[in-house]
Amino acid sequence: MEPHLDPTSPAVREAFTDLSRRLPGLTVHEGARGHGHRPYASGSVSLGGDPPVHVEVLRSVRWHEQGVALWLAAGPFGPWAKPILPDVDHQEGGLTFLPDAREPRPDGLLVDAPQSQATLHDLWIGARWEDDHHRIHDGLAILVRPDAIVAHVHASALSADTLEEVLVCLPDVALAASARDAEWSKPVHPERDQIVWPAAWITIVATVVIVGYLIYLIAK
Repeated sequence: MEPHLDPTSPAVREAFTDLSRRLPGLTVHEGARGHGHRPYASGSVSLGGDPPVHVEVLRSVRWHEQGVALWLAAGPFGPWAKPILPDVDHQEGGLTFLPDAREPRPDGLLVDAPQSQATLHDLWIGARWEDDHHRIHDGLAILVRPDAIVAHVHASALSADTLEEVLVCLPDVALAASARDAEWSKPVHPERDQIVWPAAWITIVATVVIVGYLIYLIAK
């Protein structure tokens, strides 16, 4: 059965409040709906001794608002991560990272941050859930976007411990993504776009030139 996590429930709100006590600079906003510019909590927070960075706690659009998104400002990481259509919640699109192994692979994203890999993997295991057809689904997914690292948590329960553990690991994800941006930025557009867009621009420019020339001849 799919877990139902209501971010507005008293238990989840208490987790947000507890998290704000642990992370100075994070403020819980009473009455916020968790969308766009009204996050449940936000602020400039220092994670693991790093310089303060902007953090937002939002309602997860990825899991139909039955989860929480932890948004860490970082980037930009290049055009490869841009969503097809921008979304107001700054949550969809980008490269998805699933910590499905406890130790990073030799070419893995967190090869230089094995502790974060292990922590995120344990959280990923703990958040997995089984539906009525005995299919296993992910309850933790991390998106690398041009403007942020966003962790989506979808589970039947949520604690301040889980939120804090995820947030503390996100700077390592941001650093790794930034270091590998050049590698990922090569295939920016589908192959057809390499033909369609130049042809479209050539057609537009040619049309403008022809129309301008005709106007010139008429005026003359």
